[in-house]
Amino acid sequence: MLFWIIVMVGIFIFGIIKTIQEREGLCILFAVLIDLAVMLAAILIGGLIGEYCISADEVYDEDTVSISAMVDNTGISGKTYFLGSSRVESDLYYYYLAPEEDGGKTVHKVESGRATVYDTEKENPHIVICHNRSSNPVLRFFFFTYRDSYKIYVPEGSIKYDFAVDLE
Repeated sequence: MLFWIIVMVGIFIFGIIKTIQEREGLCILFAVLIDLAVMLAAILIGGLIGEYCISADEVYDEDTVSISAMVDNTGISGKTYFLGSSRVESDLYYYYLAPEEDGGKTVHKVESGRATVYDTEKENPHIVICHNRSSNPVLRFFFFTYRDSYKIYVPEGSIKYDFAVDLE
């Protein structure tokens, strides 16, 4: 991604120099704004490609956070009814209470699709935050390929298993 940022800044500066040489007045401002918009769009597209199209398959760092409590809940969001259309989405999140260095506790949330829950015999429930990136250094150079995944360790018996089959 750093490569693309350097290339886009170079193109932006080159475009400004050429614009100043060939135009005058308000045209210069307009051309600079267009150059800036193109640069920002290219950086955004590079970030989106890295986020959604390239897998982050290598763990390069891990952090362990002990937790005091955890609950799963559906996060509901959406757009209201406007001109005949609306959208409602519901995603499952894990909310956990983690201690802070100053003695307080804060609530954090994790998307369920990025987390794996493990039963453990340990008395100390905790979350391991795995910082992932692409194992290909060329892809890391050209795109944002960093993503976190979570391993949640809870005491055995904390997970409630419920199977209900309605055969009507």
